[in-house]
Amino acid sequence: MSRSKYIQTPSAGISKGSINHDLKQPEVISEDSSDHEPQTTSRWRRIVGYVWDSAEGTLRNRKYVQKSMLICWYFIKYLDQTNVSNAFVSGMKEDLRLYGNERNWLNTWFSLGVMIGSLPAMLFQLSWARPSYLIPTCEVCWSVLVMCMAATNNIKVMYTLRFFIGLFEACAWPGYIALLGGWYGPKELTKRVAILLEIESIASMFSGYLQAGIYKSLNGRHGLPGWKWLFIMDGVISIPIAVWGYFGIPDLPHTTKAFYLSADDRQYGIERIEKVGRQPPVILTKKVMKDVFLDWKIWSFVFPYVMLAACNTATSYFNLWLKAVGYHVYHVNTLPTAGNALAIVVTLIWGILND
Repeated sequence: MSRSKYIQTPSAGISKGSINHDLKQPEVISEDSSDHEPQTTSRWRRIVGYVWDSAEGTLRNRKYVQKSMLICWYFIKYLDQTNVSNAFVSGMKEDLRLYGNERNWLNTWFSLGVMIGSLPAMLFQLSWARPSYLIPTCEVCWSVLVMCMAATNNIKVMYTLRFFIGLFEACAWPGYIALLGGWYGPKELTKRVAILLEIESIASMFSGYLQAGIYKSLNGRHGLPGWKWLFIMDGVISIPIAVWGYFGIPDLPHTTKAFYLSADDRQYGIERIEKVGRQPPVILTKKVMKDVFLDWKIWSFVFPYVMLAACNTATSYFNLWLKAVGYHVYHVNTLPTAGNALAIVVTLIWGILND
């Protein structure tokens, strides 16, 4: 693990006028003829551009901004976060006789882990550890803990496991957002965040269908109920993806050592992002921390995000209602995915409109 200190300097102080001025500067990155390709007028490419910002500019820029990063790693993060909801309505409640507020406590302990771990994880990532080291290590740890959920019938042990799963997952969401912010400019970023958020819905859908399939095919196999197999299979899926993160997560443009980026790609990424005010990483100091925590723009988002999170959490109880009114386990896990499918479409639309 590298002990060099670094932090991505926020670009909040860059005025809109200066950003627009910088964006108008010609891109003279390479002498390759593809960099001087005229802007396209293809209707299909313009349509694609609404999603990936690839309709205009040079061929090299279009290829660069089409790189989709972090999708797989965020997928396993949300898959391992939400699986307890599917397990609970697929026999876990009856097998463990959880007829009180146990499900609420499972979510509460997870949230406590996230709350306690988020700030230290980000400070550690910004000060000491490359994201490509820290995030995959945490992913492997929480994936192992998810598999351990299948090894116990004690609800108090499950509370402990959920707390530490949340603690290790705390680095994921802010870490992924920081990485996206380091690679993409203002007119590209929101779409990427929207696509990342879509993975939440995709992971929830996948978890529902996975539990439904496991319940039909593995319930009772080797003496294990279907809900325990869900935790095992989630770990089997997550660990290889987490290990790949050591090689696949690109860090930031100024610090990346990703094997799939050539020296020219790295230089192009640096020059491209510096045009919109992104600066090289600097040492994390008390002054920098003070500037960050006293920035009114950060605190202005706290209350709206709390309301968003509250509404998002409330929708996760739909499968409890389906189970209470008598739906079969298969339908209890699959019917809520319709809402996730709608969320995928709406999230992307809002991301496009915002950019």
